[in-house]
Amino acid sequence: MGGATASRILVLGIDGAGKTTFVNKVEKPKMDKATEPTESYEQRELKVGGIAFSVWDVAGKSSTRSLWSSYYKQGNIDAIVYVVDAADRERLEETKKVLHTQLRDPELAEKMLFVLANKQDVDGALSPADLEKELKLHQYDTKRVWICTGCSAKTGSGVKDAIKRLSKEVKKEIKRVEKGQSVPAHGENGKGKSKDRSADRSEESHESKE
Repeated sequence: MGGATASRILVLGIDGAGKTTFVNKVEKPKMDKATEPTESYEQRELKVGGIAFSVWDVAGKSSTRSLWSSYYKQGNIDAIVYVVDAADRERLEETKKVLHTQLRDPELAEKMLFVLANKQDVDGALSPADLEKELKLHQYDTKRVWICTGCSAKTGSGVKDAIKRLSKEVKKEIKRVEKGQSVPAHGENGKGKSKDRSADRSEESHESKE
């Protein structure tokens, strides 16, 4: 990968959040690829901003979530990308409980959390600022670096910005861990601030389910 820094990230979220659609759009921005529900996991190699990402797109069905911890135990995780369908308010409580349950796993202690408020193209979708409140992300201010940003994996709006920001923050995290430094205060150096880079909303239907 041309001397790029290697990084392993897990893409998590409940079924239908748009995880695979997001990864597909990062990999091939100009291609509209229909997605099917991920049965277990898909592993991709992506290079962005000097980071060679090993991306693990993990199935989000309720029947497979108990297996997520097995991926944590494999180690070398630099970040969790947690994808949320910001337009599906009926399942917001479910996605919040799933997120907090996972973050209590000892293997994920201090791991960076990158929350994607997906489906910003859908009317009524929560903005990143509103989603971070609903998910109660500020409880992690002193425990881990966390970021909440918006995108539409279906249209591609905000996806490029999101993956570039992820690459930038992962570089910082790798250096922090190598130096043995503590988790920085929330918001330090621009970390943790939510950005809604895809205010573009339309009456388009929801993106294809994973």
